[in-house]
Amino acid sequence: MIFCNRKTDVDTVAKALKKAGYDAAPIHGDLDQSQRTRTLNEFREQTLKYLVCSDVLHEASISPTSAMCSTSTSPVTRRITSTG
Repeated sequence: MIFCNRKTDVDTVAKALKKAGYDAAPIHGDLDQSQRTRTLNEFREQTLKYLVCSDVLHEASISPTSAMCSTSTSPVTRRITSTG
C-alpha cells in the first residue's frame, strides 16, 4: 500500500506506477463506490499488487497483511525503476 496526502497525488502516483509496468490502482473518495469496492476486492484477492490510496485509508488499516507502507507528499517526479 502506498499512501498519499492528496487525492490528486494518489492518481498521479498510480498512473506513474502503471506506466512503469507495475500492477497498481488508485483508491480515494472521488471514485464511485463500485470502483472502490472492485479495487479493494482485487487487492484483498491479491490480483492487484499495489494499492495507492489517500491517507484516510491509512487510518482505517484495511489490510493487516501489507508488507510495507509509504507516504508520498508530492507527485512522482523521477523515473520509477524496479529494485528486485
